[in-house]
Amino acid sequence: MKRRSFLHKISHAAAAPMVLPSIFHQVVANNKTTYLSNTQTEGRILVLIKLDGGNDGLNTLIPMDQMNNLSQVRPHVILPENKILQLETHDLGLHPELSGFKSMFDEKRLKIIQNVGSVTPDFSHFRSMDIWQSASDYDEYINSGWMGRFMENQHPEWPLSYPNENYPDPLSIELGGAASLLFTGNQSFTSYVATDPGGFHEDILFDPMADYPDDYLGMKLRYIDLIKNQSNEYSEVIKRAYERGQTTHEFGNDTYLAQQFDIMTKLITGGLNTRVYMVSIGGFDTHDTQVDPNDHAQGQHSLLLRDLNQQVSKFMLNLDTANRSDDVLCMTFSEFGRTIVSNGSRGTDHGTAAPIFIIGNNIDPEILGNNPVIPNNARWEDNLATEFDFRSVYASVIDQWMTPENPNSEDILGETFPQFDLLRPQNPFDTTKWVLYPNPATDYLQISVPDGITNIQYAIFDLTGRKHVEGQVQTDKSRHCVVTIDALPKGVYLIHVNTHITLKFIKQL
Repeated sequence: MKRRSFLHKISHAAAAPMVLPSIFHQVVANNKTTYLSNTQTEGRILVLIKLDGGNDGLNTLIPMDQMNNLSQVRPHVILPENKILQLETHDLGLHPELSGFKSMFDEKRLKIIQNVGSVTPDFSHFRSMDIWQSASDYDEYINSGWMGRFMENQHPEWPLSYPNENYPDPLSIELGGAASLLFTGNQSFTSYVATDPGGFHEDILFDPMADYPDDYLGMKLRYIDLIKNQSNEYSEVIKRAYERGQTTHEFGNDTYLAQQFDIMTKLITGGLNTRVYMVSIGGFDTHDTQVDPNDHAQGQHSLLLRDLNQQVSKFMLNLDTANRSDDVLCMTFSEFGRTIVSNGSRGTDHGTAAPIFIIGNNIDPEILGNNPVIPNNARWEDNLATEFDFRSVYASVIDQWMTPENPNSEDILGETFPQFDLLRPQNPFDTTKWVLYPNPATDYLQISVPDGITNIQYAIFDLTGRKHVEGQVQTDKSRHCVVTIDALPKGVYLIHVNTHITLKFIKQL
C-alpha cells in the first residue's frame, strides 16, 4: 500500500482524541477474562448491521391489527396485506422481501424488539447516528463510541501491545468502508477497517527507526507508526484467513452488502478470531419513491430489504455449514425510524422509534414490545412513542452476550439501563443437551455439554450397579470434554454426570 493511500485510510488515526499521548505513559493493566479474552481460539462473535438513512419500521414489521388505520394515514406506501409475511400467533407481519427473516423466526433464532429509539429523538441523520453510536443522551456530546469504550475497558493495554501472543487477530473489523464513531475509544481507535481483501497484505512504508521528539507532535507521529505496524501485521493474518475461508452458499458481488458479508464469512471460516464486526448498507432515507406506484411491495425500500434478507440468510447458512452459527449474534440498528404519515412523493420522512432484529441460535425468541397504535387522524408531525431505550439493547448485549461472567454495561454506558432476556436459558437437566460420541466407543468418550458448563464430575457404572471409574474433566472451547475408557471391559455402561444426568453407552474392543 502506498504511503498516500495509508494516510487516507487512517486519517481517523491522526485525529485521535486529545488524551492520546497518555497511552504512551499509562500503567499497564491485566486484560479481563471474558468471552472476548483472546483471539487465539474460536469464541463468541457480535455482528452489527447498520441500516444508514433511517429505516421505515412500519413497512418492515407491520402491526396487522392496525391495517385499517395504516391505510388511511399511509396510502402512498402501505403494503398490500395479502403479500405481508404474517407471523403466526402474532398480530405482526414482515415485509414480503424478508422471507429469510420469517424462516429464522420460525426456527426460533430471530428476536424482534419493537419501538426502539431515543427517548428524546433528534431528526438529523448525523446527530442521531452519533447518539446511537456514542450511546449518549440527546443533549450530551460524547466523542467516543460505546464499542470503542467497551474495547478499551476490556483491553487497557490497547493499542500499545497489540497484536500479541494472546491477541494475534484484530479485536474488531469494520467492513463498511470507513472508520466510525462507534469504535472510537477515549484514547484510541479500536477497529481495523477492511475493504479490499486483495490489498490486505501490502507493507506500509514508514521508517521504523525514526527518532521523534518528546513533545505532542512526537507523540502523534509515534502513534501513527504504532497504527502502521498494527496494519502491517493485521493485514497479513487477515489475508491469510480470507484465502483459507470458504462460502458454501455464494454471496456474489451484486451489492456492496453482499461483498461485505462475503469477506466476513471467509474471515470467520478461514480461522480469524476477531470478535466484533460491523457491516453497513445505505439508502434508507426514503423521502420519495420508497415504493413502486403500481406495486407497493416493490420499490427502493423493497430492494434494500431484499439485499439485507439475502445476505443475512446466506451468512447464517454458511455459518451453519461451518458449524459456527452457535457463536454468532447479529443485531440491526438505524439512526431513527420514519414518520407514521406518508408523504405525497410515495415516501416517508424522518421519524422516531423502529424495530430492532437480533439473530442467533441461542437467542430468546420472544417478541418484545407492544404493537404500535396508529391513530386514524395522525398528522405529519405525529410519531411513534419509544418503548425501549436503544441503550437497553446495548446493555443486554454487553452483559449477556459479550461479558456474561463479568457484566459491566454500566461502566460502558455510564448508567444502568433496564435489560431483557436476550438468550434462551440453558437447562442442564435436559438430556438432549448432553451428547456422547462415539457410541459405541473403544478408547474414549467425547461429551458435548450445555452452554455454561465448564467442568464435569462423572462416574461410570455397569448394569449391575458396580462403579468402574470416576473423575473430573474440564470442557474445551467447543463445550466438549473427553473421558478415557480404554481400560473398561467390553459391555454396556451408564455414565452418571454432575449427579443428575445419566447416559448409556457401549464399550467395544
